[in-house]
Amino acid sequence: MIAKSFVSTLLASRVVRFLLGGGVTVACEYVVFYGLFVLLHWNLFVANSLSFGVGLGVSFIFNRMWAFKQASFRRKAHHQAMLYAILAVTNLVLNNMIVAGLQAIAIDPRIGKFVAIICIAAWNFIIYTKIIFTGHTHPADHRQITPDLS
Repeated sequence: MIAKSFVSTLLASRVVRFLLGGGVTVACEYVVFYGLFVLLHWNLFVANSLSFGVGLGVSFIFNRMWAFKQASFRRKAHHQAMLYAILAVTNLVLNNMIVAGLQAIAIDPRIGKFVAIICIAAWNFIIYTKIIFTGHTHPADHRQITPDLS
């Protein structure tokens, strides 16, 4: 019973849900990357970009439907998807720059890929929380409290 309560409390945390969904995303993205780059010997940028696309799809589904789930969002799903796609293009450029930049200083791309994933995950959590997956705010939440001066 205590363990069930602990797990429920843990899963109530947006950060924990983000990290768990991110773990599934990382696993999917890395398996595709490893298969294409290591096993099939595809070009680094092609393998990295395709695996990133797989990760993007998995990530959007997990984040919208679970990690940042709200009763209602400020933006509709297609607006969120558009912002998510813009962020994804930015992330893809950064991802390739990190992996290639680390490879240029003799860090194996298999390790560079993990470094890129961690950096981008931290950046994404902030943007998801502050911009993409924000919920509705109610006017009552923004009332100015004025002191009683009488």
